[in-house]
Amino acid sequence: VYSSRIALGKRLRKAGLFLIPEEADSPAELRRMQEHLRRAPPPPGFVEAVVDPLANALACASANVRQFQPPAFRQVAQLLVDQAVKLGPQALSAKQKAVLLGDAPALSRLHFQVWASPDAHPQWFANMPAAVERRAAPRDAAAPAPAPRALAHAAAG
Repeated sequence: VYSSRIALGKRLRKAGLFLIPEEADSPAELRRMQEHLRRAPPPPGFVEAVVDPLANALACASANVRQFQPPAFRQVAQLLVDQAVKLGPQALSAKQKAVLLGDAPALSRLHFQVWASPDAHPQWFANMPAAVERRAAPRDAAAPAPAPRALAHAAAG
């Protein structure tokens, strides 16, 4: 049982014993990947997955797609979307956020409503300067502004 102790394994590793060649001198590919990961920006969070069109598309594509959702489940998801739009992301628990991230249709509806609803809570755009500028930009009354691609896609689907 002495050989199964973590402290012993760490000391032996530090001494360079019982290592495979890749552990002693990692390949250049792994070193470059580790450097790239250190410099990479942090992954998007929940708010970005809702507001940012690209992050939303990726989150929706990676969520579970269910062939059939019971009506009660769809109603609960819609109530959660409505609550999130009006009260903002800070009003949601971690469990509620996880439910939305795991439900592609609900996440897509939330994205659309956050962008389209005049009742959307301002906290959705608080830390996204580019999104705030796009949303708050004055529109020319003579010509309607084209819909963002994410809105056009959501409206078509």
